[in-house]
Amino acid sequence: RGQLNDFESKLNDHYGSIAPTAGLMPVDSLFPGLLCAVSPFSDGSWKRGRVLSLCSAGASSFLEVFVVDWGNTSSVKPDQVRSLHQDFCDLPAQAAQCSLYQDATRRRFIETSPSSCKFFSSP
Repeated sequence: RGQLNDFESKLNDHYGSIAPTAGLMPVDSLFPGLLCAVSPFSDGSWKRGRVLSLCSAGASSFLEVFVVDWGNTSSVKPDQVRSLHQDFCDLPAQAAQCSLYQDATRRRFIETSPSSCKFFSSP
């Protein structure tokens, strides 16, 4: 994790030093699959993310974003998303998005997509 810590330190230095609106993206330019910089935490730190979905609820919008280096998913407002500077595109994602098909602790099935089931069942 040393390389990731150095990388994230540079990412935070970059996004912490630019104007608050620099790299801000219009809502209509956000789409599933988009790689971005995202600040989903109350401490204001920045992470790399991939947009999973864009949702609207009345006058407000939010995005579901997969944090590609940590593996968690966060709901964020569009103003917490910035275009990802090219300096932060070379390091491969450090986490993989996955899910379990059956919850072993409860012995019941969890909703999963057919493509996920196919991926995990193939040799």
